Amino acid sequence: EDHHLPGLTVQETLHYYASLRLPHTDAESRDQRVRGLVDALGLSGCLSTRVGTQGTGGISGGERRRLSVLMACLGDPAV
Repeated sequence: EDHHLPGLTVQETLHYYASLRLPHTDAESRDQRVRGLVDALGLSGCLSTRVGTQGTGGISGGERRRLSVLMACLGDPAV
């Protein structure tokens, strides 16, 4: 199950997660990495949308899933 903060927008979620996941990376490099992944996963259209929950609205289930994938890829995991 995905665990996102429903009150944050997608952009806020990614900003905070990138700051936690990549603490020794400068802000410009973090932002470039996030933008590249956002473009690759097609989430640029919902950056200002609140994550929400299934019951309260927000991003769609597919967008929520892509957000989870993006967050997993952000830390450059070994595949």
